Amino acid sequence: MTQTEVSSLIQNIFDNVFNSVTQAEPGGKPVLQASTTVLSMMKPGLAINSADFRNPWTPGNSGGSQDAAINTADLVDVAPKMSAIYTDSTRKISEMYKQMLDGVHIPAQPPNPAVEKQLQDAENYLFRMVSLTDPDTGETTQHKIESQVYRDYLDNQAAYNNARIAYIGAFLEAQKTTTGKNTWPMVASTLQIPVKTSYDRWRAEDAAKVEQNLAIKTTSVQNALQLAWKHAQDLFEGYGAVLSDTGTGLSPKVYRVSLLPSDWYSSTSRTSGWTTFDSASSSVANSASSDFTSYGGSAGFSLGLFSIGGSAGHADSHQHVSSETNGLRVSFEYTLVTIRRPWMEASLLATKGWDLGNLYQKGALSNGTKTRQDGELMPLIPTSFVVVRKLKISANWSKADWDLITSKTSGGGGFGIGPFSISGSYSHSSSNQKFSSALAAGTITVPGVQILGFISQVVPYAPPA
Repeated sequence: MTQTEVSSLIQNIFDNVFNSVTQAEPGGKPVLQASTTVLSMMKPGLAINSADFRNPWTPGNSGGSQDAAINTADLVDVAPKMSAIYTDSTRKISEMYKQMLDGVHIPAQPPNPAVEKQLQDAENYLFRMVSLTDPDTGETTQHKIESQVYRDYLDNQAAYNNARIAYIGAFLEAQKTTTGKNTWPMVASTLQIPVKTSYDRWRAEDAAKVEQNLAIKTTSVQNALQLAWKHAQDLFEGYGAVLSDTGTGLSPKVYRVSLLPSDWYSSTSRTSGWTTFDSASSSVANSASSDFTSYGGSAGFSLGLFSIGGSAGHADSHQHVSSETNGLRVSFEYTLVTIRRPWMEASLLATKGWDLGNLYQKGALSNGTKTRQDGELMPLIPTSFVVVRKLKISANWSKADWDLITSKTSGGGGFGIGPFSISGSYSHSSSNQKFSSALAAGTITVPGVQILGFISQVVPYAPPA
């Protein structure tokens, strides 16, 4: 098997996922815009131990796992570099955002009571203040969080978008073969049912009123920047919680996030929205203009198909597949997991007229595009990630390749094939538990779920001044 064939297969996987969120069926609209959306594929994938993420703690679920809440927040707090290969910048989104909130400078604006009242009324509809009592000190403090109606709106919107993405993915997969094209009209109506159901649920609530208040915030914020940033500071503090107490009184806060669907970590998740991919069914030539080649994907996998050693999406070394191996086939189911950071007012990043003083110069965080973002500090914010399950990899392996796979997986060390983990340690796990795949007759069956990659939105040009 040649390196060109390997790269083509991995690009096929990349394009299938990317197109499902940035393209649409005839007459439809894509969920995300390709010009501002980036898929960063893992090399290898992040294997997930469901116990590390199940039942995370929240103020309303005080009996939940604090470790799961910490693991969940840490999982999506990395600010990745601009690349088709997931690369950790070592910077955390919550820390960068806090620096912005603490250091923002806004030139004085003339008072505008009418606009400020509009903004405050919208804020009061979308958010609410709650009292939280410290279980150790008994001290009660006020925290700002999303209102129930706004939270329901966002949850239902995410469910609808996931249903749409699954439908688009199925449509694109059907277009790869003549049989698929011919049978699509017969199956489309059935596949549309979860899309329509989730859409009706989203719109049946107070969606119009929520959107009216969001529109007021969008149109008013530029004329009341100081108030808008103050609201953002209050919201950020409202979601901070000390979940890992060091006993020093200086323990860092964890800024809670929510992931939808909530059982994303389970290989038996019954949530609708899983799309089937099978490389054997594809007869479509890869696009020369794919983001995979434009943003470093081909170069990232040029070191070799096999990843050896390391853990959590990193490898110590790589090795090329033998030229005697052929017929490589990959199949799996995948779905998108929506990341919600209720503490973050991302829309403020698109406003004008603010700066960060001596902290960061103009454009230091992001230049607002998908190109020339080498030195920028936070060019991307992940908004979802791709999880796969029922993963199978098969081939007519050469003896050398099969011996390598057998020896590395039986030893329990980190081992990956392309963007997938085959054995090793779990990501974000405090335990020493490891996993391995089943090997039989040239087929590798991988247990559980793993993260294939992160989907991010390009941060607007920031700071703007």
